[in-house]
Amino acid sequence: MFREMTKIKQQLSKEETEAILERATCGVLGLIGDNGYPYTVPMSHVYDNGYLYLHSIKKGHKMDAIKANPNVSFTVIDLNEVASAEFTAHFRSAILFGKAEIVEDEAGRAEAFMIITKKLCADQSEEAMRKMYQSSGAGASVIKVKVEHMTGKHSSNFME
Repeated sequence: MFREMTKIKQQLSKEETEAILERATCGVLGLIGDNGYPYTVPMSHVYDNGYLYLHSIKKGHKMDAIKANPNVSFTVIDLNEVASAEFTAHFRSAILFGKAEIVEDEAGRAEAFMIITKKLCADQSEEAMRKMYQSSGAGASVIKVKVEHMTGKHSSNFME
């Protein structure tokens, strides 16, 4: 169903790919937008246990696209350093494919928001996180993506 990578020597392991997704806080969500055009949007995210969590306002292009077609991709660039003397770049990235769902039930939304908040606002207390959710998080949407396939890639001349 999903294509294999062409440059297999550059493929990262599943563990390395997941580490990129867990380490990063921002990526680009790819959707099928209006009139069949691709629609991509940068978003903060949290990767946790085979799921990608995103938060959003309740209306707009992104939400309409998910409702029309839940198939999505998400890309994270973990490293991109131009090596001009080598006429190349050193890079490391991850891409995943999955099915997005808008979490509707209140318990699921609250749980997903806490997963997001605990990663992105780790320096805040749990009490502060709960208060934030009660005051503003309850008015937002949560998108949960079940990951069906992922790949990670690094440049063949990659150096840590």
